[in-house]
Amino acid sequence: DKYNEVIYIGYRIPRLVFNFTYVDDKTWIDNTYFITKAKATAFSLKYLIAVLNSDLMRYYIDLVGKKKENEIEIGATFLKNLPIILRRGSLRENKINLIKKMENLISEIIKLEKINEVIDEKLKILNDLVYDLYDITTEEKILIKDYISKTSANLYY
Repeated sequence: DKYNEVIYIGYRIPRLVFNFTYVDDKTWIDNTYFITKAKATAFSLKYLIAVLNSDLMRYYIDLVGKKKENEIEIGATFLKNLPIILRRGSLRENKINLIKKMENLISEIIKLEKINEVIDEKLKILNDLVYDLYDITTEEKILIKDYISKTSANLYY
């Protein structure tokens, strides 16, 4: 009851097709790691869930994660070392505005999911915002997309 928002992360997650879970209804899940927000200077968990579920992070986690067949093993140290921007003080206003857009878009996606609406276009926009936040070039986006596509095809088809 102490936290209004929580992100849940399984100990092992499927490679490239995982989804970290954002919950704002005080639901608790056993046998998972969880992330909560305690500091006022940190960004919201909606921002964090956007980055964690982005194609950029899928790519990064697959490259550096401990692979166990078709899964990635996630540990607390691994989570702490993910390259996620957590403090406002290190960012310029344009980057903070990107994060605000991400937070608003996640709110929209949550509402749409609750009524079973299609969110594909919103997810594409969200991925683009994450790429912009991390200054990913067009060439890098193509490499990431190709990696995810080819690796997923080899793993799941």
